[in-house]
Amino acid sequence: MNEKEFSLQKEDKEKIKSAVKFHNPMEITSYTLPKNMEVYIQEVLGEFLMECHQEHMIDYLKFCVDELLNNSKKANTKRIYFKEKNLDINDEQDYNEGMMFFKDETLLNIDHYLEEQKKAGLYIKLILKKEEDFITIEVRNNCALTKFEKDRIDEKIDLAMHYSNISDVFANVLDQTEGAGLGIIIIILMLQKIGLSKDNYHIISNDSETITRIELPLNKDIQNQINEVSKVFAQKQKSIPVFDSSFEQLQTLLNDPSVTETQITDFFTKEPTCAFLLLSESCKEHKDCACVIRAVKLLGLDKIRQIFTPDNEKIRIIPVTEQLKKLWKHDYHVAFIAYNLIENFPPKSSLAKENLFTIALIHNIENLLIAVTTPEEKAEVMQECLDRNIPEAVVELFYTENCFYKYDNLISERWGQSPLVNAAFSYLYNKETSEAIKEIVNYIYFADIIQCYKEKSVDYYQINRNILDTFGIDSESKLLYIIKQIDSILKD
Repeated sequence: MNEKEFSLQKEDKEKIKSAVKFHNPMEITSYTLPKNMEVYIQEVLGEFLMECHQEHMIDYLKFCVDELLNNSKKANTKRIYFKEKNLDINDEQDYNEGMMFFKDETLLNIDHYLEEQKKAGLYIKLILKKEEDFITIEVRNNCALTKFEKDRIDEKIDLAMHYSNISDVFANVLDQTEGAGLGIIIIILMLQKIGLSKDNYHIISNDSETITRIELPLNKDIQNQINEVSKVFAQKQKSIPVFDSSFEQLQTLLNDPSVTETQITDFFTKEPTCAFLLLSESCKEHKDCACVIRAVKLLGLDKIRQIFTPDNEKIRIIPVTEQLKKLWKHDYHVAFIAYNLIENFPPKSSLAKENLFTIALIHNIENLLIAVTTPEEKAEVMQECLDRNIPEAVVELFYTENCFYKYDNLISERWGQSPLVNAAFSYLYNKETSEAIKEIVNYIYFADIIQCYKEKSVDYYQINRNILDTFGIDSESKLLYIIKQIDSILKD
């Protein structure tokens, strides 16, 4: 990002949502850390923590991150200052001499030092990432810690253990050489207020970077309760939503005596929820069916006509909106991309591209169902959860969860999908699975990431490096080439 007038935009919020969904990093880099950038970072941090359901930590962590960013900025200024004074920052005598007037002299001419930092490429970088069980917040700058800086930091961390409130710190701690010296101590106290300790605070330095990391474990009790809500939600799903315009199109096709299986198949390959119901019905007699093409052949046109009728209680006709259309279209594009990836990057296992296309098409079924949940359905789910002593706030959290393959397996099992589909959707909970299942997940994950990249909700740097390596992509230009090839044959 370039340094400019910043404010959190809708596009930024989409990128934050995608980062949380895919467990990708959010990264912001500055060279001078102007005030507008600090405000922007605070907004990004707040939005990120809300997406992770950690609202109670926002105020405390905003202070911590602001302190760490400014510490990194000061460390970079120090390097320029020592260089201009012809002092060796790693020599104890030079270090002590330089620090005598560092604070006063740099404050008087801070614009000059910031400009020199920028010219020297000295950056301050914030990285936010949600893992499966914890959140990491990192502040980096490309200067190695000196022994003297490391000693002072360790001293402050140890000192923090002797205080329980901030007023005592102000009364007893003062370090005029490095500034007040209160920041690190207060950070530790802030972490303690949200149930953490100095063990959640790490400083790592190598030859090129200093990394300060805060690790926040996620609330497992809440996550377990959300898992219970998801089970209730899955059991309550008695119908599959179908757009009114799509249902009308299908009826026209099925009522045409000259319609072919190819035409019917083409319809289902673009309709995630219709395909999901088609597969579910097919698996009643052919439990291993995981492909739309095969499902159409196995059921036959007459059976499909019997299933997709207006009086079928398993079908809920819904009006199409632009927002819903975007969700449905996204999943069709993901399936199309996955299909083309397997064409150009052959799998190691005997993975059928038709199966991959179908699983990719329906991989987001839970979010599609959540998107069209009625107030009556929500009320029913809420009541059962309350009967199970699950707090109302946790039930509301469930509806904002947006995690890749989080609960789709519960929906697929509820609707009797094939073992292959269920295994792919259960990957999150069963990492000891076959290579074929891992490959399915990798193809769909990468296809989803590519579609999000196309929609500008994911930046290239956020894409998992291991996934890029799997597909032989070592630059953004290669990714853009693949997208251009796919777009040339993609039909909406």
